[in-house]
Amino acid sequence: MPAVRRRAFHDASWIVGAGAGLEWIWMAGAGATVMEFLSDAEPRGDIVHLAGACGVRYVLGAVKREPRDDQEQNALIAVAHALPKYGYRELVSSPAAGPKAKPLVILPTGGALSGIWSHAGDTFREMAEIWAERGYVRLERREDTPFCWWGGVGQTLLYDRPTPRWWGTPPSYQMALFGNCPPPGPGAHLLKQSVWSFWGRRPRLLEGIATRVENMRGYESRPLRSLFLGKIENGVQHAARTGADWSTAVELFSMPIDSTGKAYPFTQEQYLEKLCSARFGLCLPGYGPKCNREIEYFCCGTVPIVTPGVDMKGYLVPPKEGVHYFTASTPEEVRRIVETTPAERWASMSAAGREWWRLYASAEGFFRLTWARIEQCQPYLQVGIPPKFIV
Repeated sequence: MPAVRRRAFHDASWIVGAGAGLEWIWMAGAGATVMEFLSDAEPRGDIVHLAGACGVRYVLGAVKREPRDDQEQNALIAVAHALPKYGYRELVSSPAAGPKAKPLVILPTGGALSGIWSHAGDTFREMAEIWAERGYVRLERREDTPFCWWGGVGQTLLYDRPTPRWWGTPPSYQMALFGNCPPPGPGAHLLKQSVWSFWGRRPRLLEGIATRVENMRGYESRPLRSLFLGKIENGVQHAARTGADWSTAVELFSMPIDSTGKAYPFTQEQYLEKLCSARFGLCLPGYGPKCNREIEYFCCGTVPIVTPGVDMKGYLVPPKEGVHYFTASTPEEVRRIVETTPAERWASMSAAGREWWRLYASAEGFFRLTWARIEQCQPYLQVGIPPKFIV
């Protein structure tokens, strides 16, 4: 019906389609984006010209000569790539979107944080606070749920715990994103449950680190060749980190074994300053498959050397071995990497790690990735999953 179509185009921030239906984009609001899919064998220019005349941003998606299933699959991937690349800042602040169009993020508070649900709030939950401060989302705190949510309780569950221990009998949800542990199932497929990205500790401090030029030190300006700074707080960490004498692998090593809650040898500020002064950082397994340390290394330009048991694959957009990080199985391999990696190779990997952090683990990048993944999956939860859907 014309009235329904007119309202849909007027209220939309993103319009994705092909064919004559896109001729209605002249009804779109200011700041909207149209993504048109065209056959690469029969390109047309009428929609791009109409978009220019209407002040609507235009994004092209090419359709190749291939089976229909492959065309649909590649179209989904193209949309997933376009969403984080174009216009999130404009989308959340555009007059057409209005404040009610900002995603709602719910964090537990009060009685919801009792017992095993107690949480320091200095990792993902601090990042969600940054999202709200920057105007990306609306933030709400509730005592009737121990989980974090996107869009409302029962919609997208944001699982920010290190292991499935807190999963138990999960509440009803449309989909769930998992930052550390793998999706535990049932329903552990690419849409109902999805891997996510990860975060460092004290995201506000990391955001500050990334904006100060004095922290962007080169190879020769880093007095520490390698380091590991951490401590053992539980039996899981003890078992994972004591299979070899890793203290022989790096120049600066600190790993007190402590389960009493005593103060860490370094403040978080001192710890990050050490990272900005080091060329390489050793990664040992944490309580969950991932550790905040890998993200902190990337932000500080420290090149990670990853040991067995550390998960670098369970990311929606995983960093690449040899591009963003090295791997080593023994202290001897760690020392060899530190001693033989040329300065030019280190500089390239350090810059690549910083860029990965900016795109997928900084406050803005993590928000873009989260929103893109939810928007990518949401339309298919009720109508069925494309058989070849991949990240």
